[in-house]
Amino acid sequence: MSLIDLLFQDKIWIDGTGLTVLLKDMRPSHRRNLIPFLERHAPRIKTAYEWSLAFGPQPEADMASLAFEQECARLWELDPLDWMNETPLMIELRRREDKFNSPRALKKRQRQRDEQAAAARALSAIGRDREARTIINQQNGWERDSAAERHARERHSGWDDGFTEANEK
Repeated sequence: MSLIDLLFQDKIWIDGTGLTVLLKDMRPSHRRNLIPFLERHAPRIKTAYEWSLAFGPQPEADMASLAFEQECARLWELDPLDWMNETPLMIELRRREDKFNSPRALKKRQRQRDEQAAAARALSAIGRDREARTIINQQNGWERDSAAERHARERHSGWDDGFTEANEK
């Protein structure tokens, strides 16, 4: 699927490595990076699309040909960013970004972070540091780390609870 094909649908994104990501599953940070990426490259993408229309297959029926010519004329007059913002992909990305940043969503995420922090403090206060670390790691987005990465981070950050010393002897 070409980049131009991706712009005219609103379900998936295929990154530079070929990984297909559903927009509904896309991480907010990925979405926040994708929007400026598309905006930066809008002039080149629009030019490629114009070339594909100019030198690609043309409709043969009179009404279809007239509609095609009118759409091409409108397209060539549009600013690249305006054109990019009209594509189904960009509309869906912005819709999801607005939904993610709505006041209600922001309050909900803040409430979840506050609850997680309170739970971590409570667990730490009763000596259950390992469970507290798990909550903190999830809150910071580290839950997908490997055991070795977690161990290195814990050792480096001073969260060592004797596990390291026991294994080094």
